Amino acid sequence: VVTAADAPWEQGRTLENHPAYLLNASPVLDVAVVTDAPPGSTVVHDARLQLRVVRDGAVVWEETRSLVTEEATVTNGTATSTARLDVEQLRAQRRQLQSEFAGVGTVETTIVADARYQTDSYEGTLTASTPVTVTDRAYWLDGDASASDSRSRTVSVDRSVPVDWGMVLTLVVLGLAAVGGAAAAATYRVEADI
Repeated sequence: VVTAADAPWEQGRTLENHPAYLLNASPVLDVAVVTDAPPGSTVVHDARLQLRVVRDGAVVWEETRSLVTEEATVTNGTATSTARLDVEQLRAQRRQLQSEFAGVGTVETTIVADARYQTDSYEGTLTASTPVTVTDRAYWLDGDASASDSRSRTVSVDRSVPVDWGMVLTLVVLGLAAVGGAAAAATYRVEADI
């Protein structure tokens, strides 16, 4: 939500799925974890913020902070949980880490969301993550933070179809006529007087 009166967008406007957000305009990020599942299913959302210092692909330091952990029942095909992330506070923590680990590694910030689901027939966990980039003036989420899983099962169905006696009788009559015609053609002899 845009909170600054002098922002490029009108104050109070909700910016959703933008490629970038200005820190002075909207310093708080609302994160929504949305799961589509059959109505009546139970879903547990667990979203967390991971801060890491990484050097050559190895984690030097790591901290994980919970954003939301919530159990929801799916209504209208969707379960939603929301959390707020103070990006100004996150930027200050990132600056401190960059200062402490200067020359040692790179600070990485990631939002990770798990959705544990249980339906009448299936259960499992979906995990999605997206890196968060924070600069002095803006922040944005990189990539598509989604995951999906499709499950199905084969069901055998027996169907009985009534016999169409009219069609059977028609085919028998046609068959007998064909056999009779073939017998008549075989016994017919042509005689000629030369």
